[in-house]
Amino acid sequence: MHSFVSNATTKCNPPTENNPMLNLLRKLQNDECGFVQAAELVLISTITVIGVIVGLSELTWNVNTELKEVGEAFSHVNQSYEVYGNGTPWGGSAPTSYNDQATLCGY
Repeated sequence: MHSFVSNATTKCNPPTENNPMLNLLRKLQNDECGFVQAAELVLISTITVIGVIVGLSELTWNVNTELKEVGEAFSHVNQSYEVYGNGTPWGGSAPTSYNDQATLCGY
């Protein structure tokens, strides 16, 4: 059977013996000297990421709890006021007041 691909070297596909980039990639692919350090790094990184996720989850829970408590504190603020009128010989102001009623916001 005849092959349609010629064995001639083309500009786009130089031989691998003379191609330093392919030789370098093959050397890096076959090099196992750093395998143990890489495995340790992956293990340490995984444990660190899991710890960060748990820490951020706990932080989120605590921030939400604090914001809920702040919201409850604001809902209990009494905004009632009373201003007495001010009378002068040239005019005056009438007294004014506001009595804050407790509102139930679905609680």
